[in-house]
Amino acid sequence: MGNSPSEVVKTDLKNKTLVHRTSSGTQGLVNAKNATELIFGSFVTGSAIIKHIQNNKYSNVSIVSMDIEDHIFAKFLESSLRGLPTDREMIRKELRSNPGIGWFMDPKKPEFPLVDVDYALDFDKFNFICQVKKRTTN
Repeated sequence: MGNSPSEVVKTDLKNKTLVHRTSSGTQGLVNAKNATELIFGSFVTGSAIIKHIQNNKYSNVSIVSMDIEDHIFAKFLESSLRGLPTDREMIRKELRSNPGIGWFMDPKKPEFPLVDVDYALDFDKFNFICQVKKRTTN
């Protein structure tokens, strides 16, 4: 499958293993390989990430953003972790109007259906975190 949520929702994923890949996100995870724990996510898993961090009472958390959407998500995480109010509608408007994601909103690019933006901004759609598990090779 490609990088389109609307493509994924049409697919039966029962009993399937998924491998998640992004260009910039993967590079960020590789560059953070010495971190004690690596988790990643987006607005659809935001509250699960916040809950995970709060439940583990980490003394130090680094939030790494790789692009404009990640930067806005990082600000959302930071505000939420500090107990500050977050305005989800304002975040949606900020992302939709940001020139950095204009290519994603271009109706002339069928590989990026406009509905994908709605999927990407569906706050707390999932109650899980994505965690990188390190393996040692023999």
